[in-house]
Amino acid sequence: PRYRKRCPFARYPAFGPSATLSRRLNPPEEGRGHTGGPTMTTHYAGGCQHVHVTATAEPIDNHECHCNVCKSVTKQQHTHVAFFNHGDIQVDHPEKMKRVPFNAQNPDGPLEICVCAECGAALMLDDKQGRIRVAVPNVMGYDDAKFPKATYHAFWDETKGYAAPHDGRPVYAGLQPSFVWPQPS
Repeated sequence: PRYRKRCPFARYPAFGPSATLSRRLNPPEEGRGHTGGPTMTTHYAGGCQHVHVTATAEPIDNHECHCNVCKSVTKQQHTHVAFFNHGDIQVDHPEKMKRVPFNAQNPDGPLEICVCAECGAALMLDDKQGRIRVAVPNVMGYDDAKFPKATYHAFWDETKGYAAPHDGRPVYAGLQPSFVWPQPS
């Protein structure tokens, strides 16, 4: 479905003051479903009509995030977030991306939101340390129906102001205990 509410990333200049989720996050169909080239096997494709983002492997971590930074950026109570090894997400036109800090309270932190310089669509989160790249399927142009569902809830605690999720998936105060950060690429 197409969403008509205000773009959650509108506070960033690349999105413009009149950005809508429909226009910014659901670009015309010609910008989706590309294969990324003849030698690459695409597992998941996102991005916009100007910048295509392709994942060539399965996520290394896939969770519903309850952290305050995701909440402030997306305006959602929780957000489906998938971590990939840095080299597993490719971008066909990196020169068309603008980067803004992911965490406004920590602008020198490791994560940046990459947005299309032409249309302002959110493309991915990029780790300046080269460890991971992050997809937020319902915000970054991926086909939610084809994307693997989150396997657990991360960063939930009693201070959130709402009850712990009870959907059968584990709930953790951070990332799942078995998660190990990859080495920088």
